[in-house]
Amino acid sequence: MKRIFISSFSIVCSFALCFLGLNLTASAKSLGDIYGYNNLGICNIAEGNINIREQASTDSNLVGQLPANAGCEIVQTVGEWSFIKSGEVEGYVISEYLLTGDAAWDKAVELAEYIATSTTGGLRVRAESNTGCDIIYQLSDGEEVTIIENTQDNEWIKVQICEGVVGYVCAEYVDVDLSLKTAIVPKIVEKRDRITKTNN
Repeated sequence: MKRIFISSFSIVCSFALCFLGLNLTASAKSLGDIYGYNNLGICNIAEGNINIREQASTDSNLVGQLPANAGCEIVQTVGEWSFIKSGEVEGYVISEYLLTGDAAWDKAVELAEYIATSTTGGLRVRAESNTGCDIIYQLSDGEEVTIIENTQDNEWIKVQICEGVVGYVCAEYVDVDLSLKTAIVPKIVEKRDRITKTNN
């Protein structure tokens, strides 16, 4: 049985936002119930990632990175730093790089995209939509990638691993939902850096 699914709530919200002309801020906050955010922050940089630190200091250990346009829950603000939770990562980021308040909710409507989450470790990402082609990457269990498009038969999903690197995953081994990108842990950052360098 395929494990690909799209939340019915997500479909309803997408339809409402596209066709009903509701107030964007109110609609986005309704989406927050699905995303799990109460105090939404958006990584407000053009490209790349911002560092997430264990403590509110640039000398503190790196616990993850928040990609451009990714979402997070802002738990509290301490001086120039915000303590956030995003995906499996929690820690401190410099507040000036976060879009907050109504501006963040408005932006969430624009940024929401379909995300594929691997349900198994070592899920192969292939260069083409068949098992006879090259493996270009392997997804860790729980790793998220952005969906670009489904192939016609829905057995394969075209995804973007990182900028400039796209491939196909078997739909049976991912869960799909409408969401915002979230933080990535250091080991995933290192994996994606390696494949980016290989393809440049």
